[in-house]
Parts: sequence; C-alpha cells; structure tokens
Amino acid sequence: MKKIGYLLAILLFCVVSVSGQNEKKGHDIKINIKGWDDDFCLLAHYFGNGQYLDDTLWIKNSTIRIQGDTALRNGMYLIINPQKVRLIEFFVDQQQHFTITSDTLDLLAHIKVVGSESNQRFYEWVQFLNMIRTTGDHYKALADSFRTAENVSMTEFYQAKFDSITHLHQQKWNVLFNTDTSLLISRFMKAQQGVSIHRFKADGTPFDQIEQYLYMKNHYFDNMNLSDIDLLYTPVYHKNLQNFFEKVIQQTTDSLIIEGMKTFHQASGHLETKYYVAWYVTNYAESSKLMGMDRAFVYFVDQLFASGAVDGIVMPALKESLKNRADEMRQSLIGEIAPNIAAWDTAQRVLQLYHVPANYTIVFFFSTTCGHCKAEAQALKKIYTEQKNEIGFEVFAVCTDSSMTGLKKYITQNQIPWIVVNGTYTAGEYFKNVYDIPTTPSLFLLDKRKKIIAKNLNTENTFEYLKEYERINGKRK
Repeated sequence: MKKIGYLLAILLFCVVSVSGQNEKKGHDIKINIKGWDDDFCLLAHYFGNGQYLDDTLWIKNSTIRIQGDTALRNGMYLIINPQKVRLIEFFVDQQQHFTITSDTLDLLAHIKVVGSESNQRFYEWVQFLNMIRTTGDHYKALADSFRTAENVSMTEFYQAKFDSITHLHQQKWNVLFNTDTSLLISRFMKAQQGVSIHRFKADGTPFDQIEQYLYMKNHYFDNMNLSDIDLLYTPVYHKNLQNFFEKVIQQTTDSLIIEGMKTFHQASGHLETKYYVAWYVTNYAESSKLMGMDRAFVYFVDQLFASGAVDGIVMPALKESLKNRADEMRQSLIGEIAPNIAAWDTAQRVLQLYHVPANYTIVFFFSTTCGHCKAEAQALKKIYTEQKNEIGFEVFAVCTDSSMTGLKKYITQNQIPWIVVNGTYTAGEYFKNVYDIPTTPSLFLLDKRKKIIAKNLNTENTFEYLKEYERINGKRK
C-alpha cells in the first residue's frame, strides 16, 4: 500500500498559528544556568508527536535570551545543548516575559522561575515529586520487607506512611493545578489524568467489566479538550490520541470509523486540532497492518478530506492525492463484490472471474519473475491438490507480466493446475484499475457470490482465516 502519512505530516509541519494574547507586548524570556559553558544551544517546540527546531541561541555569561516583538505560539518549548540533550522544558502561555535560573550542579533542584505562573507551578511540582519519590520508595520497601517477614504491625505502620505520601501527592496536585484551570500547565496536567471509573451504579450494584470499559472509552477525553490548540503544541495531545486508538478502542474497521469520527467532531472547535485529528485517524487507518482497515482509510478520506471538512488548512495537492489513493482502493475493499476480470489465457481464450463456479475463489496475482510468487504458488498448489474438492475452492490466477511466452513457460515448468490468465491481455476493465495490488504475490479470497472476504494474506493464513470464517458464518453449502 502506498504511504500517504508522510505527505500529511509535511502539511502539519508547515502550519503556523499564534494563540493567546500577552499582558506585555512580544516575548522576553531569560534563562541563566550557573556554570553553563557551551557556546550555543537550540530552541525547539513540541507539536503533535514531534519536536521542531525554532532557533540557534548563543550563550553569553551562562545566559540566553529569547526575545521578540510578537507573541510566541503558546505551547511547550525545550532547550537542547550541542550534544542534543534536553536541558530545560518550559511552557509559554499568556505570560511571555519571565526568567528561569538554575545551576549545572543540579539543574532540577536549583530551578527557579520568576514571572510565569505556569512554569513556577510546573517546577514546584517536579521538585516535589522528586522529593517524595525517595521517601515513598523507602516506606514501600520497608512495608514489603515486614510483609515478607509476616510482621503485621510494622507492615501496617509503614503502609500507612506510604499511603500518607500518596494523599500528600493528591493534595499538592490540587493546590497547584486545580486553583487556576485557565493556566496552560493546569490543562496540561489535567489532560494526563486517567478517567475516574465509577464502580457502582446509583442503586449500589456493581458495574460489570463491559460497562466499565464502555464508560472509560466514552469518557476517555473528559480531562482534555480536544479543541485546545495550546495542548496540541505539547506532548500530551498526540500521546492521548495514540493511547486511545492503539490501546483503548477495539481494533476493527467499524470501531475505528465510529471513534475516529467522534474524536474529529470533538476537535472541531479549532481548525488546527480538527485537521490534526483528521490526519491522525486517516494515517492510522492507512498505515495499519490489520486486514480491512483500508475501508476506514477510504471512509476518512471521503468524509474528512474530499468532503471539504478540513478545507482552509489542507493543501489542494494533498487533498487530490488522498482522493486518488482512496479511489484506487475502493473497488477491492473487503465486503465489496470483486470486480470482474476478463483476460486471455495462453490458449487464446478469454476467461472471466465471474464464470468460475466455486464456493470460494482465490484470485492470485503473481509475476513469473517473482521469487516470493513461486514459493506462494507451491504452497497454494499443495492445498489445491489435497483439499480443493473438500473445501470447494478454485484458483483464478492473474499474471501481471506482459509476456505470453514467459507465462507459457512458467505454467509448464511449475505444472500449474488452475486457471491462469495474462492480466495485461485484457478483454474488459484493466485489473490494476479496479484492484489495489501493492505487491505480488497478492491473494484475494472470494465467497460464492464473489464478495471479497479476505485479502493480502499468504496461503497458510488465508485458509486459517477461511476456517474461522466458516466457524462464525456457518459451513458452505
């Protein structure tokens, strides 16, 4: 399958927006790190799942200054040393005139911020975590050791100490991030919180596992506004999208389509977030290794790009490229009736796919010069010889090479027992116009009505899939 994802990423990299207004005009950020002896450093910002370079900054007297007459885009930035090691991360929001100081002896322990509420709270939290982590780990280790020794009283004592650390953790979180939810850091931290799942219904009966899962899925983004453009310029936005689509939803075409469209509508409050989600779900479907996800790709292209839903930000050339790719796929999607193939065989007869009487038909696209095709043909031949009548299947092989002489030689040398046509000698629609064949060999499994029920599997997996298909749908008749 051709990859479209990198084209979409190019547009995302080119998007430029400025969000938020500043109390003071422009921006002026000073960072001083005692003992900093590098000559220069790099300024970069987060966007989606990447980090993008903004500028090279020269260091003078262990200090850099990021200054300009216009506001910086709100988001999360980072300073990288010449060895490409992250030194400091900081937030930019309404307050864009601030100072950060530290010391190379211990960057984290010595960081102080003046003039930025988001960064003050951010580093207060990080320093607090660093402090309680050591204490908490100590108490937990003691509790575990006494538990092993079956000393109940000491286990309970140190477990209570550990629990108090957990309680202190939540108290500190509430003080820093629940008191002013308009701050970017507050929205950033809230977006990292998991969904609080209710274990009991109003009448006191417990929710079962399915109900808990559905609640978690349906409320997954309760703590993150998908239309918050500022969060898109931090690592949390893409991370949450990725976790939701890779680990939360069922990996089926229908589930991806339903949840993809739902997420898109939730992100529609801002053009950039709307486009990013459109890009993400389309790219996710297109790059999926799971069979049948190409249907989701075609659906997303139709609904999100061809429809004009993201016009105003998507490049016309990219939109056209996506539409063309979707058109290449749409006639050979799983669930569709396979397009007919009418082509000449080596005996100068026109044979048609639709004229093959069989409970199942395997359409086998191959090249006579392809080593993988020869190996696949031998595996298919073994099953064809041993189980053709038992299963009730036939093979309709389509050669993608133009040489009839070469095809005759191939059939004779390999003793091919099934129908073989030369796809380039067509008596109807050219097969490449109606079948999406990224590589050879490619196998399509059709049912009795010539509906596509599986594709792009090897021979072994095709017949394994057929067994499962019959288990679910009943035996062939």
